[in-house]
Amino acid sequence: ELRAAFDKQTPRLSLSAAVQAGFPGGAIDKAYDIPAMAKALDFMSVMTYALAGVWDHKTGHNSAFQKSLDYTQSYVTKGMPKDKVLIGVPFYGNVLTLQNPAQHQMGAPITGAGNIPGGQDGSALYSQMCDLVKNKGWPKETPDQGHDPISYHGNIWVCYDDPYAAYDKSKWVNVNGFGGVMVWEIAQDDIYGRCCSVKFPMLRAINNGLLGTGQTPATYGCEHK
Repeated sequence: ELRAAFDKQTPRLSLSAAVQAGFPGGAIDKAYDIPAMAKALDFMSVMTYALAGVWDHKTGHNSAFQKSLDYTQSYVTKGMPKDKVLIGVPFYGNVLTLQNPAQHQMGAPITGAGNIPGGQDGSALYSQMCDLVKNKGWPKETPDQGHDPISYHGNIWVCYDDPYAAYDKSKWVNVNGFGGVMVWEIAQDDIYGRCCSVKFPMLRAINNGLLGTGQTPATYGCEHK
């Protein structure tokens, strides 16, 4: 009924949905009628940015690269047209408190959420993480062959996406014919170029990946890969 009502509008309204990330046979089978959604929706955005968190009681990446690709592909496997499926990219990171500061690898035990300097609510903006790594001496690692950046200082541990991760995800979308990229959310980018040498480095990376320009984030003046 909603689809029919939208079709009657001038100009025609688009109908979309943000959906849970998951594999076939799991929650997405119980939660969604994907064939019906394929007919009704103009596009769906897969929320591939809450894949790990404080509920796991250990460190894990909230938007792990390979899991994000796999979960996005899951909807195509279940019958959603590929060109209607968008991958989600976070412009923020999860902040956790390590049980032991010496154990900061993936899967390390945590005591709960944490906060970076000036942060709140257990999250960190990309612009804040760029500043901490580039200007404040926080170490940065990319455990998954250049993907899934993490940073830590004392007992504070952060996972986030940087422009390199955003570029690689959007390039995958372009190469494989998916519908596009959804971000959460644009105001968390380095919108004034205070850390990077360009404004909106995350959004810029996504655009270059989608358009296939070949311009990588190496020229953006942000923190190292």
